[in-house]
Amino acid sequence: KLSHAQRDALVQDASGDSLDAVLCLLQAAWAEQRHAEGDALYGLPPGLDPLEGWIVTAETDARSITENRSG
Repeated sequence: KLSHAQRDALVQDASGDSLDAVLCLLQAAWAEQRHAEGDALYGLPPGLDPLEGWIVTAETDARSITENRSG
């Protein structure tokens, strides 16, 4: 959870670099959690092309996000 000062710093960073860093941290934490749960590919799709560059991205359940905001 962000403090008010952290939120303000993210909002005031017009370059977006701070927000980008936060998003990268979340993606890395999600991938590490997948690996700790036994996913050797850190959440990347099976059968991926090993010659391509891949960026891990956390899955979301849009329905649960919407429910949490409304309730």
